[in-house]
Amino acid sequence: MFWIFLAFVAAFTHVARNLYQRRLITAQGGRPGLSRDVANAARYWVGFPLSGALLLAILAISPQWPEIGLRPLLFAILGGVFQILATDLLIRLFQRRAFGIGVAYQSTDNLMTALVGPLGIAAFFGLSLANDRLSSWDWLGLVLATLGVVSQSVLTLERRQRAFDGLSLLFGLGCGLAFTVTGVAYSEAVRTLGLARDSALESILAGVTILTIALFFQSLIMGVWIQVKHPDEWKKLSQRAGDIGAIGLFSVLGSFALLTAFGLQHPALVSTVKNLDIPLSVLMAYVLYREMPGRWEWLGMSLIFVSVVMIALL
Repeated sequence: MFWIFLAFVAAFTHVARNLYQRRLITAQGGRPGLSRDVANAARYWVGFPLSGALLLAILAISPQWPEIGLRPLLFAILGGVFQILATDLLIRLFQRRAFGIGVAYQSTDNLMTALVGPLGIAAFFGLSLANDRLSSWDWLGLVLATLGVVSQSVLTLERRQRAFDGLSLLFGLGCGLAFTVTGVAYSEAVRTLGLARDSALESILAGVTILTIALFFQSLIMGVWIQVKHPDEWKKLSQRAGDIGAIGLFSVLGSFALLTAFGLQHPALVSTVKNLDIPLSVLMAYVLYREMPGRWEWLGMSLIFVSVVMIALL
């Protein structure tokens, strides 16, 4: 059951990170707002040294050391690259359509990840995920969670906001597919490190190792990208150091929890439990801004909670 706790941690930290990213891209108290690319890159720049420090601390007390061979290294890099791509597609989608549409498309990664095994994709690439089997309750939970996200994210929108947009469809499905590759790649990287993962310490070590590798390459990629696209943003970073630090801290905690959970359970189930961040965001909006949820949002939150209970307990 350790993976369920980790998925809960990922959900809470994801909500906190989103709040700080929203603050970072807007001007605050005379301090300039930064670009979305910098808000995205902050999680990697701050996350890498934090993750590296945590890795060194765990290695100092761990009886086992990870075997960083070519396979886990390549899958860690693959997951990192597709995570950047998925985030970029999601931002593009948000810019074209309502936020709820973007969230709904992103949620397709749960079902896509679950189908990697039945469609033979996992077996074709020799992934350890091919040995995982989802129960009937798991599949029902995945479907209910998806319906819950659609209900909460899409049905609350006005009819004109739900109008069909072909390019947004491509962005949305591409985003879901990219997040699917991210989850599957990270899961494979964690599982092929040569660690038994029979204890919490070994599971944590596996997750932190892959996270540190991924963050290193993501930091390099985003550093080059910012230098090319937004070179004037560098001088603004010191003025928003607090928000950037908070984004990096919550991001590394959430990513560490997710990657560790991916090594213990099917990533589709982990991502579904992590969907609790959606109703948590709605509740946070009510607490902070007194935004009362509508009937479709209540229905969506209920379906997500039911799906989590089914996956966790049945």
